[in-house]
Amino acid sequence: MTGEMLAKKIMSKMTVKKIIYCPSHGNVEVDVFKGEADDKAVCPYCERINEASRTAAIEKMRKLEVMGLYEEHYEATLDNFFPPTNKAKAHLEAIKGFAKKPGRKCLVFYGNSGTGKSKLLSALVKELGGKYTTYEWLNLRIKSSYSPKAKYSEEEIFKELCTIPFLAIDEIEKGPDKDRIEHLSFIIRERYERHKPLALAGNFTWSWLKETFDGSIINRWQCAGQSFEFDWDSYRPNLRSE
Repeated sequence: MTGEMLAKKIMSKMTVKKIIYCPSHGNVEVDVFKGEADDKAVCPYCERINEASRTAAIEKMRKLEVMGLYEEHYEATLDNFFPPTNKAKAHLEAIKGFAKKPGRKCLVFYGNSGTGKSKLLSALVKELGGKYTTYEWLNLRIKSSYSPKAKYSEEEIFKELCTIPFLAIDEIEKGPDKDRIEHLSFIIRERYERHKPLALAGNFTWSWLKETFDGSIINRWQCAGQSFEFDWDSYRPNLRSE
């Protein structure tokens, strides 16, 4: 007798079959432990549905983690971003247009902190597939590849960054200047040549961007890119007051 058969035999001696009423599935047959009240019984159909829901939720969370999203933006979509100004409303419509036909475009979100740049990047990653990262994490990941025990080589990391369906790099103004220029310039050029969309964001000015990147990168933005200034007030003080 196998272990499974033995377990079933033992359980059959400990339980009795009863009919209970489920609001969703009507009268259903269940196994109830002897001496246990009927109200402790659970509808097996509801139990399977709940288990499937839990499994789906866990799988969804795993996918979002692989995308690099922060938990606060797990539910972010282009439809639940509420623009506070007419300028923000126009930006949102243009970004929705990009999501429908991204092509080789490179978006740039720049301006004030707390204005929704990260949320919109996360929504685009969910919609287009790909990955969200901050520049500091990207830089750390590349540096970690220099270790002899590294799981991925620098070449493998850059190949992934340059070929995934969509890449969003946030907070590009943070981190070492030299590394930032080399890394981001390479990614921008490669994704442009491979017709892969890209989005960059941070709390910087357009003047900073022009001073940081060389003319060829700026030319690519002017040729196949869109820039959006987020110059309205931060929403974070509203969160503190809730």
